[in-house]
Amino acid sequence: MFKQFCSAKYSNKPFLISNGKTYTFSDVKNLIVEKYNTLPKEKQILIFGEDNFDFIITFFAALFSKKEIFLVDKNSDYKKEYTYDNSVLSFKTDKNADYKINFFTSGSSGESKVVRKSLDNLFSEAKIIGETFFSSNRKLNFSSTTTLNHLFGFTFHFFVPFVNGFVIDTNGVKYPEDVKKTNTLLVTSPSFLAKLAKYGSEFPNNPKFIVSAGAKLEDDVFEYFEKKSTVIEIYGSTETGVIAHREQSSQKYLNLFSNVEVIEYENNLLKISSDFIYEKEFLLSDYVDYSSPDKIVVKSRADRILKIFEKRISAQKVENYLKQSDYISDAYCLKIGEKLAVSAVLTNVGTDYILKNGQLQFIKLLKNYCSEKFDIIPQKWRFLPEIYKTDSGKFDKKKIEKIFLTNLSFPLVLSQDVKENQAFVELVFWDNSNFFKGHFNGFPILPGVVSLYFAVFFSECFFKTTLSPNVIRKIKFSKLVYPNEKVILKLSNSEKSVAFELLSGQNVCVSGVISKEILY
Repeated sequence: MFKQFCSAKYSNKPFLISNGKTYTFSDVKNLIVEKYNTLPKEKQILIFGEDNFDFIITFFAALFSKKEIFLVDKNSDYKKEYTYDNSVLSFKTDKNADYKINFFTSGSSGESKVVRKSLDNLFSEAKIIGETFFSSNRKLNFSSTTTLNHLFGFTFHFFVPFVNGFVIDTNGVKYPEDVKKTNTLLVTSPSFLAKLAKYGSEFPNNPKFIVSAGAKLEDDVFEYFEKKSTVIEIYGSTETGVIAHREQSSQKYLNLFSNVEVIEYENNLLKISSDFIYEKEFLLSDYVDYSSPDKIVVKSRADRILKIFEKRISAQKVENYLKQSDYISDAYCLKIGEKLAVSAVLTNVGTDYILKNGQLQFIKLLKNYCSEKFDIIPQKWRFLPEIYKTDSGKFDKKKIEKIFLTNLSFPLVLSQDVKENQAFVELVFWDNSNFFKGHFNGFPILPGVVSLYFAVFFSECFFKTTLSPNVIRKIKFSKLVYPNEKVILKLSNSEKSVAFELLSGQNVCVSGVISKEILY
Protein backbone atom coordinates (compact mmCIF):
# COMPACT_ATOMS: atom_id res chain seq x y z
CA MET A 1 0.00 0.00 0.00
CA PHE A 2 2.80 2.44 0.88
CA LYS A 3 5.98 2.22 -1.14
CA GLN A 4 7.97 3.76 1.71
CA PHE A 5 7.41 0.64 3.79
CA CYS A 6 7.74 -1.85 0.94
CA SER A 7 10.74 -0.60 -1.02
CA ALA A 8 14.35 -1.25 -0.04
CA LYS A 9 15.06 2.28 -1.29
CA TYR A 10 13.35 3.73 1.80
CA SER A 11 14.38 1.05 4.29
CA ASN A 12 17.12 3.03 6.05
CA LYS A 13 15.68 6.49 5.43
CA PRO A 14 14.92 8.46 8.64
CA PHE A 15 11.19 8.79 9.22
CA LEU A 16 10.36 9.55 12.87
CA ILE A 17 12.16 11.15 15.80
CA SER A 18 11.00 10.38 19.33
CA ASN A 19 12.79 11.45 22.51
CA GLY A 20 16.01 12.06 20.59
CA LYS A 21 15.98 8.68 18.83
CA THR A 22 15.62 8.44 15.05
CA TYR A 23 13.53 5.64 13.55
CA THR A 24 13.91 4.56 9.93
CA PHE A 25 11.08 3.30 7.74
CA SER A 26 12.30 -0.22 8.45
CA ASP A 27 12.13 0.37 12.21
CA VAL A 28 8.64 1.82 11.95
CA LYS A 29 7.48 -1.05 9.74
CA ASN A 30 8.45 -3.54 12.44
CA LEU A 31 6.59 -1.52 15.07
CA ILE A 32 3.51 -1.39 12.84
CA VAL A 33 3.53 -5.18 12.50
CA GLU A 34 3.68 -5.54 16.29
CA LYS A 35 0.80 -3.09 16.73
CA TYR A 36 -1.20 -4.77 13.93
CA ASN A 37 -1.24 -8.03 15.88
CA THR A 38 -2.71 -6.38 18.97
CA LEU A 39 -5.55 -4.41 17.39
CA PRO A 40 -9.16 -5.18 18.38
CA LYS A 41 -11.29 -7.19 15.96
CA GLU A 42 -13.91 -4.50 15.38
CA LYS A 43 -14.05 -3.00 11.90
CA GLN A 44 -13.90 0.52 13.34
CA ILE A 45 -11.20 1.88 15.60
CA LEU A 46 -10.87 5.02 17.70
CA ILE A 47 -7.38 6.52 17.76
CA PHE A 48 -6.43 9.18 20.30
CA GLY A 49 -3.82 11.87 19.85
CA GLU A 50 -2.16 12.05 23.25
CA ASP A 51 1.16 10.59 22.02
CA ASN A 52 2.22 11.46 18.47
CA PHE A 53 4.60 8.53 18.06
CA ASP A 54 2.04 5.94 19.18
CA PHE A 55 -0.63 7.70 17.11
CA ILE A 56 1.36 7.25 13.88
CA ILE A 57 2.17 3.60 14.57
CA THR A 58 -1.45 2.81 15.45
CA PHE A 59 -2.77 4.73 12.45
CA PHE A 60 -0.71 2.73 9.97
CA ALA A 61 -1.53 -0.55 11.69
CA ALA A 62 -5.24 0.29 11.46
CA LEU A 63 -4.88 1.14 7.77
CA PHE A 64 -3.12 -2.15 7.00
CA SER A 65 -5.91 -3.97 8.85
CA LYS A 66 -8.43 -2.09 6.69
CA LYS A 67 -10.35 -0.64 9.60
CA GLU A 68 -12.42 2.51 9.42
CA ILE A 69 -10.59 5.05 11.56
CA PHE A 70 -12.06 7.66 13.89
CA LEU A 71 -9.58 10.23 15.19
CA VAL A 72 -10.75 11.54 18.55
CA ASP A 73 -9.45 13.33 21.64
CA LYS A 74 -10.49 13.45 25.27
CA ASN A 75 -12.82 16.42 24.60
CA SER A 76 -14.81 14.65 21.89
CA ASP A 77 -18.31 13.52 22.77
CA TYR A 78 -17.94 10.34 20.73
CA LYS A 79 -18.91 8.21 23.76
CA LYS A 80 -22.38 9.70 23.69
CA GLU A 81 -22.99 9.87 19.96
CA TYR A 82 -20.80 7.22 18.34
CA THR A 83 -20.15 3.57 19.11
CA TYR A 84 -18.44 0.72 17.33
CA ASP A 85 -20.61 -0.52 14.48
CA ASN A 86 -19.91 -4.12 13.46
CA SER A 87 -22.25 -3.76 10.50
CA VAL A 88 -19.88 -1.35 8.73
CA LEU A 89 -19.08 -2.62 5.21
CA SER A 90 -15.71 -4.34 4.92
CA PHE A 91 -13.21 -3.14 2.34
CA LYS A 92 -13.31 -5.12 -0.89
CA THR A 93 -10.27 -3.61 -2.65
CA ASP A 94 -6.95 -2.01 -1.79
CA LYS A 95 -7.77 1.28 -3.54
CA ASN A 96 -6.98 4.36 -1.48
CA ALA A 97 -10.53 5.62 -1.95
CA ASP A 98 -11.79 2.64 0.04
CA TYR A 99 -9.85 3.60 3.16
CA LYS A 100 -11.94 5.90 5.35
CA ILE A 101 -10.60 8.25 8.02
CA ASN A 102 -13.03 10.24 10.16
CA PHE A 103 -12.28 13.49 11.98
CA PHE A 104 -14.40 14.97 14.75
CA THR A 105 -15.22 18.64 14.33
CA SER A 106 -17.87 21.17 15.24
CA GLY A 107 -17.80 22.25 11.61
CA SER A 108 -19.85 25.20 10.41
CA SER A 109 -22.94 24.15 12.33
CA GLY A 110 -21.48 24.22 15.83
CA GLU A 111 -22.76 20.70 16.44
CA SER A 112 -20.25 17.92 16.99
CA LYS A 113 -20.02 15.81 13.85
CA VAL A 114 -17.78 13.46 11.95
CA VAL A 115 -16.11 14.59 8.71
CA ARG A 116 -15.03 11.71 6.51
CA LYS A 117 -11.93 11.63 4.33
CA SER A 118 -10.64 8.97 1.97
CA LEU A 119 -6.96 8.13 1.80
CA ASP A 120 -7.01 9.62 -1.70
CA ASN A 121 -8.21 12.95 -0.25
CA LEU A 122 -5.32 12.98 2.22
CA PHE A 123 -2.66 11.90 -0.29
CA SER A 124 -3.76 14.47 -2.86
CA GLU A 125 -3.72 17.25 -0.29
CA ALA A 126 -0.28 16.34 1.06
CA LYS A 127 1.17 16.10 -2.45
CA ILE A 128 -0.14 19.52 -3.52
CA ILE A 129 1.09 21.14 -0.30
CA GLY A 130 4.55 19.66 -0.81
CA GLU A 131 4.72 20.81 -4.44
CA THR A 132 3.48 24.30 -3.51
CA PHE A 133 5.90 25.06 -0.69
CA PHE A 134 8.64 22.49 -0.12
CA SER A 135 9.82 20.99 -3.41
CA SER A 136 13.23 22.73 -3.16
CA ASN A 137 13.71 22.10 0.57
CA ARG A 138 14.63 18.47 0.94
CA LYS A 139 15.95 18.51 4.52
CA LEU A 140 13.24 19.51 6.94
CA ASN A 141 12.19 18.23 10.35
CA PHE A 142 8.48 18.74 10.99
CA SER A 143 7.51 19.72 14.56
CA SER A 144 4.21 20.94 15.95
CA THR A 145 2.37 22.60 18.82
CA THR A 146 -0.85 20.94 17.62
CA THR A 147 -2.19 17.40 17.91
CA LEU A 148 -2.53 14.82 15.14
CA ASN A 149 -6.18 13.97 15.71
CA HIS A 150 -7.39 17.20 14.10
CA LEU A 151 -6.99 17.72 10.38
CA PHE A 152 -4.54 20.64 10.45
CA GLY A 153 -2.03 18.84 12.67
CA PHE A 154 -2.67 15.53 10.92
CA THR A 155 -2.05 17.03 7.49
CA PHE A 156 0.94 19.26 8.15
CA HIS A 157 2.72 17.41 10.94
CA PHE A 158 2.09 13.90 9.65
CA PHE A 159 0.91 13.40 6.09
CA VAL A 160 2.81 16.21 4.34
CA PRO A 161 6.21 15.03 5.63
CA PHE A 162 5.25 11.36 5.13
CA VAL A 163 4.16 11.75 1.53
CA ASN A 164 6.96 14.17 0.58
CA GLY A 165 9.85 12.40 2.30
CA PHE A 166 10.59 14.61 5.30
CA VAL A 167 11.32 13.66 8.91
CA ILE A 168 8.64 13.90 11.62
CA ASP A 169 9.71 14.94 15.12
CA THR A 170 6.94 13.47 17.24
CA ASN A 171 7.90 15.39 20.40
CA GLY A 172 5.40 18.20 20.85
CA VAL A 173 6.51 21.84 20.99
CA LYS A 174 5.25 23.74 24.05
CA TYR A 175 7.91 26.44 24.36
CA PRO A 176 10.22 28.24 21.90
CA GLU A 177 13.24 26.34 23.26
CA ASP A 178 11.61 23.05 22.17
CA VAL A 179 12.56 23.96 18.60
CA LYS A 180 16.00 22.35 18.54
CA LYS A 181 17.10 22.66 14.91
CA THR A 182 17.29 25.44 12.33
CA ASN A 183 15.89 23.19 9.58
CA THR A 184 12.61 22.85 11.48
CA LEU A 185 9.17 23.40 9.99
CA LEU A 186 6.91 24.38 12.88
CA VAL A 187 3.20 23.64 12.60
CA THR A 188 1.34 25.90 15.02
CA SER A 189 -1.63 28.15 15.73
CA PRO A 190 -2.17 31.92 15.65
CA SER A 191 -2.74 31.97 19.42
CA PHE A 192 0.64 30.36 20.12
CA LEU A 193 2.40 32.85 17.86
CA ALA A 194 0.44 35.82 19.24
CA LYS A 195 1.54 35.02 22.80
CA LEU A 196 5.18 34.84 21.75
CA ALA A 197 4.94 38.12 19.82
CA LYS A 198 3.15 39.89 22.69
CA TYR A 199 6.03 39.26 25.07
CA GLY A 200 8.81 39.55 22.50
CA SER A 201 9.78 35.88 22.86
CA GLU A 202 12.41 34.47 20.53
CA PHE A 203 13.15 30.99 19.21
CA PRO A 204 16.70 29.98 20.17
CA ASN A 205 16.77 28.35 16.74
CA ASN A 206 14.45 30.09 14.30
CA PRO A 207 12.35 27.61 12.32
CA LYS A 208 12.96 27.61 8.58
CA PHE A 209 9.19 27.57 8.06
CA ILE A 210 6.24 28.42 10.30
CA VAL A 211 2.84 27.13 9.17
CA SER A 212 -0.22 28.61 10.89
CA ALA A 213 -3.92 27.77 10.60
CA GLY A 214 -7.11 27.68 12.64
CA ALA A 215 -7.85 31.41 12.59
CA LYS A 216 -6.54 34.55 10.94
CA LEU A 217 -2.91 35.36 11.71
CA GLU A 218 -2.96 39.04 12.57
CA ASP A 219 -0.68 41.18 10.42
CA ASP A 220 1.48 42.46 13.30
CA VAL A 221 2.12 38.90 14.50
CA PHE A 222 2.83 37.82 10.91
CA GLU A 223 5.32 40.69 10.57
CA TYR A 224 7.07 39.78 13.82
CA PHE A 225 7.89 36.25 12.67
CA GLU A 226 8.49 36.77 8.96
CA LYS A 227 11.67 38.69 9.85
CA LYS A 228 13.08 35.41 11.12
CA SER A 229 11.31 32.62 9.22
CA THR A 230 9.21 31.91 6.15
CA VAL A 231 5.64 32.16 7.42
CA ILE A 232 2.77 30.38 5.68
CA GLU A 233 -0.82 31.09 6.67
CA ILE A 234 -3.33 28.42 5.66
CA TYR A 235 -7.05 28.93 5.16
CA GLY A 236 -9.27 25.86 5.13
CA SER A 237 -11.50 23.65 7.23
CA THR A 238 -11.92 20.04 8.25
CA GLU A 239 -14.60 19.59 5.60
CA THR A 240 -12.60 21.11 2.75
CA GLY A 241 -8.97 20.56 3.65
CA VAL A 242 -6.70 23.39 2.52
CA ILE A 243 -8.29 26.09 0.36
CA ALA A 244 -5.90 29.04 0.13
CA HIS A 245 -2.71 30.50 1.57
CA ARG A 246 -0.51 33.57 1.89
CA GLU A 247 3.22 33.95 2.60
CA GLN A 248 3.56 37.69 3.28
CA SER A 249 1.94 39.91 5.89
CA SER A 250 1.59 42.69 3.33
CA GLN A 251 -0.48 40.41 1.09
CA LYS A 252 -4.14 41.21 1.76
CA TYR A 253 -5.55 38.31 -0.24
CA LEU A 254 -5.18 34.53 -0.16
CA ASN A 255 -4.04 32.43 -3.12
CA LEU A 256 -6.20 29.42 -3.91
CA PHE A 257 -4.34 26.12 -4.09
CA SER A 258 -3.83 24.94 -7.66
CA ASN A 259 -6.50 22.24 -7.69
CA VAL A 260 -9.16 24.12 -5.71
CA GLU A 261 -11.85 25.17 -8.17
CA VAL A 262 -14.57 27.75 -7.58
CA ILE A 263 -17.76 26.34 -9.06
CA GLU A 264 -20.20 28.93 -7.74
CA TYR A 265 -19.99 32.46 -6.31
CA GLU A 266 -23.15 34.21 -5.18
CA ASN A 267 -23.88 36.71 -2.40
CA ASN A 268 -20.21 36.58 -1.36
CA LEU A 269 -20.43 32.84 -0.74
CA LEU A 270 -18.16 30.34 -2.49
CA LYS A 271 -18.86 26.78 -3.44
CA ILE A 272 -15.62 24.99 -4.19
CA SER A 273 -14.51 21.65 -5.53
CA SER A 274 -11.22 19.87 -4.89
CA ASP A 275 -9.65 16.43 -4.52
CA PHE A 276 -9.44 17.06 -0.77
CA ILE A 277 -13.22 17.00 -0.19
CA TYR A 278 -14.88 13.63 0.33
CA GLU A 279 -18.09 14.71 -1.40
CA LYS A 280 -16.07 16.74 -3.98
CA GLU A 281 -18.03 19.99 -3.42
CA PHE A 282 -18.57 22.24 -0.41
CA LEU A 283 -20.25 25.60 0.26
CA LEU A 284 -17.99 27.70 2.51
CA SER A 285 -19.27 29.23 5.73
CA ASP A 286 -17.42 32.51 5.25
CA TYR A 287 -18.24 35.60 3.27
CA VAL A 288 -15.42 36.25 0.80
CA ASP A 289 -14.48 38.64 -1.96
CA TYR A 290 -13.62 36.75 -5.13
CA SER A 291 -12.59 39.05 -7.96
CA SER A 292 -9.85 37.06 -9.72
CA PRO A 293 -9.49 33.38 -10.67
CA ASP A 294 -6.97 32.45 -7.97
CA LYS A 295 -7.42 34.99 -5.15
CA ILE A 296 -9.92 35.45 -2.32
CA VAL A 297 -10.30 37.81 0.64
CA VAL A 298 -12.05 36.33 3.67
CA LYS A 299 -14.40 38.90 5.22
CA SER A 300 -16.43 37.27 7.98
CA ARG A 301 -18.26 34.11 8.95
CA ALA A 302 -21.62 33.58 7.30
CA ASP A 303 -22.95 31.62 10.26
CA ARG A 304 -22.96 32.14 14.02
CA ILE A 305 -19.95 29.93 14.75
CA LEU A 306 -17.20 31.76 16.60
CA LYS A 307 -13.58 30.69 16.82
CA ILE A 308 -11.94 31.41 20.17
CA PHE A 309 -8.27 30.40 20.16
CA GLU A 310 -8.92 27.87 17.39
CA LYS A 311 -11.88 26.33 19.22
CA ARG A 312 -15.33 26.69 17.75
CA ILE A 313 -18.45 27.52 19.69
CA SER A 314 -21.97 28.17 18.53
CA ALA A 315 -23.07 31.67 19.52
CA GLN A 316 -26.66 30.59 19.02
CA LYS A 317 -26.31 27.70 21.48
CA VAL A 318 -24.83 29.97 24.17
CA GLU A 319 -27.60 32.52 23.65
CA ASN A 320 -30.32 29.88 23.84
CA TYR A 321 -28.81 28.38 26.98
CA LEU A 322 -28.61 31.76 28.73
CA LYS A 323 -32.24 32.47 27.86
CA GLN A 324 -33.24 29.24 29.62
CA SER A 325 -32.03 30.71 32.93
CA ASP A 326 -34.20 32.75 35.27
CA TYR A 327 -31.97 35.79 34.85
CA ILE A 328 -31.68 36.47 31.11
CA SER A 329 -34.53 37.20 28.70
CA ASP A 330 -32.45 37.89 25.61
CA ALA A 331 -28.77 37.64 24.66
CA TYR A 332 -26.36 38.17 21.80
CA CYS A 333 -22.89 36.59 21.63
CA LEU A 334 -19.94 37.92 19.71
CA LYS A 335 -16.16 37.71 19.68
CA ILE A 336 -14.16 40.60 21.14
CA GLY A 337 -10.44 40.03 20.60
CA GLU A 338 -9.97 36.39 21.58
CA LYS A 339 -12.74 36.43 24.17
CA LEU A 340 -16.38 35.40 24.03
CA ALA A 341 -18.62 38.34 24.89
CA VAL A 342 -22.32 38.51 25.74
CA SER A 343 -24.72 41.44 25.72
CA ALA A 344 -27.72 40.42 27.79
CA VAL A 345 -31.18 41.69 28.69
CA LEU A 346 -32.14 40.95 32.28
CA THR A 347 -35.42 39.53 33.54
CA ASN A 348 -36.94 41.06 36.65
CA VAL A 349 -35.29 38.26 38.63
CA GLY A 350 -31.96 39.10 37.06
CA THR A 351 -32.35 42.81 37.75
CA ASP A 352 -33.25 42.20 41.39
CA TYR A 353 -30.27 39.86 41.82
CA ILE A 354 -27.70 42.20 40.28
CA LEU A 355 -28.93 45.23 42.25
CA LYS A 356 -28.88 43.26 45.49
CA ASN A 357 -25.60 41.35 45.04
CA GLY A 358 -23.60 43.51 42.64
CA GLN A 359 -22.22 43.07 39.18
CA LEU A 360 -19.21 40.88 40.03
CA GLN A 361 -21.26 38.33 41.94
CA PHE A 362 -23.85 38.23 39.16
CA ILE A 363 -21.24 37.64 36.46
CA LYS A 364 -19.70 34.89 38.57
CA LEU A 365 -23.11 33.22 38.79
CA LEU A 366 -23.58 33.40 35.01
CA LYS A 367 -20.07 32.05 34.33
CA ASN A 368 -20.70 29.08 36.61
CA TYR A 369 -23.98 28.47 34.83
CA CYS A 370 -22.29 28.49 31.40
CA SER A 371 -19.41 26.26 32.56
CA GLU A 372 -21.89 23.43 33.12
CA LYS A 373 -22.58 23.35 29.39
CA PHE A 374 -19.61 24.81 27.50
CA ASP A 375 -15.81 24.53 27.49
CA ILE A 376 -15.58 28.16 26.39
CA ILE A 377 -17.46 30.55 28.65
CA PRO A 378 -18.14 34.27 28.15
CA GLN A 379 -15.51 36.54 29.69
CA LYS A 380 -17.02 39.92 28.80
CA TRP A 381 -20.55 40.95 29.78
CA ARG A 382 -22.77 43.97 29.14
CA PHE A 383 -26.30 44.27 30.54
CA LEU A 384 -28.59 46.29 28.30
CA PRO A 385 -32.31 47.05 28.08
CA GLU A 386 -32.44 45.52 24.60
CA ILE A 387 -30.26 43.80 22.00
CA TYR A 388 -29.75 46.64 19.56
CA LYS A 389 -30.75 46.05 15.96
CA THR A 390 -30.46 47.94 12.71
CA ASP A 391 -33.38 49.45 10.81
CA SER A 392 -33.57 46.26 8.77
CA GLY A 393 -34.06 44.18 11.90
CA LYS A 394 -30.59 42.60 12.00
CA PHE A 395 -28.35 42.62 15.07
CA ASP A 396 -26.50 45.92 15.20
CA LYS A 397 -23.09 44.33 15.67
CA LYS A 398 -21.19 47.61 15.27
CA LYS A 399 -23.16 49.29 18.04
CA ILE A 400 -22.76 46.30 20.35
CA GLU A 401 -19.04 46.06 19.60
CA LYS A 402 -18.68 49.75 20.42
CA ILE A 403 -20.25 49.12 23.82
CA PHE A 404 -17.67 46.44 24.56
CA LEU A 405 -14.70 48.38 23.24
CA THR A 406 -15.16 51.53 25.32
CA ASN A 407 -12.16 52.13 27.59
CA LEU A 408 -14.32 53.06 30.56
CA SER A 409 -16.20 50.49 32.62
CA PHE A 410 -19.68 50.26 31.15
CA PRO A 411 -22.62 51.02 33.46
CA LEU A 412 -25.61 48.81 34.00
CA VAL A 413 -28.37 50.03 31.68
CA LEU A 414 -31.63 49.30 33.47
CA SER A 415 -34.01 50.88 30.97
CA GLN A 416 -34.23 53.27 28.07
CA ASP A 417 -36.97 55.26 26.38
CA VAL A 418 -35.90 56.60 22.99
CA LYS A 419 -37.98 58.87 20.82
CA GLU A 420 -37.04 60.84 17.71
CA ASN A 421 -35.37 63.73 19.52
CA GLN A 422 -35.36 62.70 23.16
CA ALA A 423 -34.08 59.77 25.19
CA PHE A 424 -34.08 58.71 28.84
CA VAL A 425 -31.54 56.09 29.98
CA GLU A 426 -31.59 54.66 33.52
CA LEU A 427 -28.05 53.82 34.64
CA VAL A 428 -26.07 52.44 37.56
CA PHE A 429 -22.33 53.14 37.72
CA TRP A 430 -20.87 50.17 39.60
CA ASP A 431 -18.53 50.68 42.53
CA ASN A 432 -15.87 48.50 40.83
CA SER A 433 -15.78 50.73 37.74
CA ASN A 434 -12.25 51.72 36.71
CA PHE A 435 -13.00 55.46 36.84
CA PHE A 436 -13.78 55.37 40.58
CA LYS A 437 -10.24 54.24 41.42
CA GLY A 438 -8.40 57.23 42.80
CA HIS A 439 -11.42 59.52 42.40
CA PHE A 440 -11.27 59.75 45.36
CA ASN A 441 -9.70 57.24 47.75
CA GLY A 442 -12.15 56.59 50.58
CA PHE A 443 -14.75 58.87 48.99
CA PRO A 444 -15.52 57.70 45.39
CA ILE A 445 -17.61 59.99 43.22
CA LEU A 446 -18.45 59.94 39.51
CA PRO A 447 -15.90 62.00 37.50
CA GLY A 448 -17.45 64.72 35.38
CA VAL A 449 -15.61 63.47 32.30
CA VAL A 450 -17.44 60.13 32.65
CA SER A 451 -20.81 61.90 32.64
CA LEU A 452 -19.78 63.69 29.47
CA TYR A 453 -18.42 60.52 27.85
CA PHE A 454 -21.67 58.58 28.24
CA ALA A 455 -23.78 61.56 27.22
CA VAL A 456 -21.81 61.56 23.96
CA PHE A 457 -21.88 57.78 23.68
CA PHE A 458 -25.64 57.31 24.03
CA SER A 459 -26.43 60.39 21.92
CA GLU A 460 -24.42 58.96 19.04
CA CYS A 461 -26.11 55.56 19.48
CA PHE A 462 -29.64 56.90 19.57
CA PHE A 463 -29.54 59.93 17.28
CA LYS A 464 -26.94 58.74 14.74
CA THR A 465 -24.86 61.88 15.09
CA THR A 466 -21.22 62.69 15.71
CA LEU A 467 -20.69 64.97 18.67
CA SER A 468 -17.74 67.20 19.46
CA PRO A 469 -17.07 66.68 23.18
CA ASN A 470 -14.39 69.38 23.08
CA VAL A 471 -17.10 71.92 22.18
CA ILE A 472 -19.25 72.02 25.30
CA ARG A 473 -21.57 74.84 26.26
CA LYS A 474 -23.33 75.57 29.54
CA ILE A 475 -21.86 72.62 31.42
CA LYS A 476 -22.75 72.69 35.11
CA PHE A 477 -22.04 70.32 38.01
CA SER A 478 -24.71 70.60 40.71
CA LYS A 479 -24.69 67.37 42.74
CA LEU A 480 -22.31 64.47 43.38
CA VAL A 481 -23.08 61.03 41.95
CA TYR A 482 -22.02 58.04 44.04
CA PRO A 483 -21.25 54.40 43.13
CA ASN A 484 -24.27 52.06 42.70
CA GLU A 485 -26.67 55.03 42.63
CA LYS A 486 -29.53 54.89 40.12
CA VAL A 487 -29.49 57.92 37.82
CA ILE A 488 -31.35 59.02 34.70
CA LEU A 489 -29.48 60.38 31.67
CA LYS A 490 -31.82 62.70 29.75
CA LEU A 491 -30.82 63.57 26.17
CA SER A 492 -32.50 66.22 24.00
CA ASN A 493 -31.56 66.30 20.33
CA SER A 494 -31.61 69.44 18.15
CA GLU A 495 -30.18 70.38 14.77
CA LYS A 496 -26.77 71.59 15.96
CA SER A 497 -26.37 70.11 19.44
CA VAL A 498 -27.51 67.66 22.11
CA ALA A 499 -28.47 68.86 25.58
CA PHE A 500 -28.01 66.43 28.45
CA GLU A 501 -28.91 66.17 32.11
CA LEU A 502 -27.87 63.52 34.61
CA LEU A 503 -30.65 63.24 37.21
CA SER A 504 -30.80 61.63 40.64
CA GLY A 505 -34.47 61.60 41.55
CA GLN A 506 -35.63 65.17 40.89
CA ASN A 507 -32.14 66.64 41.34
CA VAL A 508 -29.98 67.64 38.38
CA CYS A 509 -26.43 66.37 38.99
CA VAL A 510 -24.77 67.42 35.72
CA SER A 511 -26.06 69.32 32.70
CA GLY A 512 -24.63 70.70 29.49
CA VAL A 513 -24.89 71.15 25.73
CA ILE A 514 -22.59 69.40 23.23
CA SER A 515 -22.11 70.49 19.61
CA LYS A 516 -22.46 67.94 16.82
CA GLU A 517 -21.98 67.19 13.16
CA ILE A 518 -24.76 65.56 11.18
CA LEU A 519 -23.67 62.44 9.28
CA TYR A 520 -24.99 62.36 5.72
